[in-house]
Amino acid sequence: MKETIFEKNLKAMEKWYPDFADLIRQKKYKEDDTKVWTEQSQDGEVIFCIEREGKKLYLGGKRNAKKSVELWQERLGKIHKYAPVFLFGIGSGAYLKSMIQNSPKEANIVVCEPSVMIFLTALKEIDLSKEIQDRPIAFIVEGLNGTEFIPVMQALLTLETLEFFVEEVHPNYKIAFPEQLREQIKQLTRYSDGFFVSFHTRRLLQEHAAQNVLYNLPHVAEGYHTMQLSKVIPYKGAAVLVSAGPSLNKNIEELRRAKNHLFLIAVDTAVKPLLKQGIVPDVFITLDGRKPLDLLEGAQYLPVVSNTVARYELLDRQKGKKIFFFDGYQLPQELYFQNGKVLPRVAIGGSVACSGFSLLYKMGFETVILVGQDLAYTDNKSHADGTFQEKMPQENTEHMIRVRGNYQDTVPTLTNLKIYLDWFEDYIKGAKERGNFRVINAPETLLLS
Repeated sequence: MKETIFEKNLKAMEKWYPDFADLIRQKKYKEDDTKVWTEQSQDGEVIFCIEREGKKLYLGGKRNAKKSVELWQERLGKIHKYAPVFLFGIGSGAYLKSMIQNSPKEANIVVCEPSVMIFLTALKEIDLSKEIQDRPIAFIVEGLNGTEFIPVMQALLTLETLEFFVEEVHPNYKIAFPEQLREQIKQLTRYSDGFFVSFHTRRLLQEHAAQNVLYNLPHVAEGYHTMQLSKVIPYKGAAVLVSAGPSLNKNIEELRRAKNHLFLIAVDTAVKPLLKQGIVPDVFITLDGRKPLDLLEGAQYLPVVSNTVARYELLDRQKGKKIFFFDGYQLPQELYFQNGKVLPRVAIGGSVACSGFSLLYKMGFETVILVGQDLAYTDNKSHADGTFQEKMPQENTEHMIRVRGNYQDTVPTLTNLKIYLDWFEDYIKGAKERGNFRVINAPETLLLS
């Protein structure tokens, strides 16, 4: 029996994103009300026609479809080797094919499709198998995996790649999907605001970044990645993300009871006070290229989840398993790519807790309990006692901005913490739209969605 175009495309996807292909096969998507059918342009090309809210639109040239793509590609020009490329709309696949054929393999192409019906029609009608199999093309489809837009955007838009960033909207998508595009532009704007925080941090750490990435390459080659972790940890039940906010000290007994019953992941700064109380997390996560080693004294045998730019001296002394994810640095990703593999992405929201939260969601946990995720100066303190000092000092918070709290009308916080709060609210909102997902916020922390 002849293999269908649909099956050829899914098989090609399996090389890079097997879980994504499984979602499609298992029909784990939410259909929208877009009507889609194919027609033939006057020059013999397959074109897509859609109907939305009573409006009929052609997604591409009705007469000379091939020429339209050629002119578009000419305007687009040369794409840089490591450019992050966002194409909003797959249409009939002609623009995507042209982009792939006219860009280097190292360029990271992301296709954002606001209609799962258009996407499924493209997979069934257009043979994209060669292009998909040739390189990892990321597909973000509303109704299927739309929550990945922000994490992917944050992973690809780095200091090294931002100047090469390419954003293109498929013809007629602005007319057909104005609200969806407007929302994604809003998210891009929010991210650009947050990027200033990470920009200054990255600039401060740049001297250490190159050294850390190079020295960590042997660990990346010999270690594990986060997708392997997700396959060995049962995701039924709840997981606990332990951060180092001031409220951590008030939740120690709850954590003691949760140990051995729930999966516990701690941010690096929270490890020291946990170990002092005899609470050993299942794994800890680190990002900081200059993390003080004394904050993790006694944690040498714990498994660590890390980006590739984390402090190499810390990873050198770790005896436990080292588990990595893609953080935007191309060299480790290239190492995986040359071996026909993909280093999985975990969201970089500016703080280590953002990445820990994204990891738990990607692992499949439907309930995540946040402990110590204050994102504010609870009791006028920056961190929990036992982190940087045995007794953290109270600070003057008069100059700080105020945000709403769980048990107080407002609480003091810093601008960067407010950006992290916005990130959490956006991520939680997207996760809930995707399916069953619940966040339980321990007392004394900020009110999240």
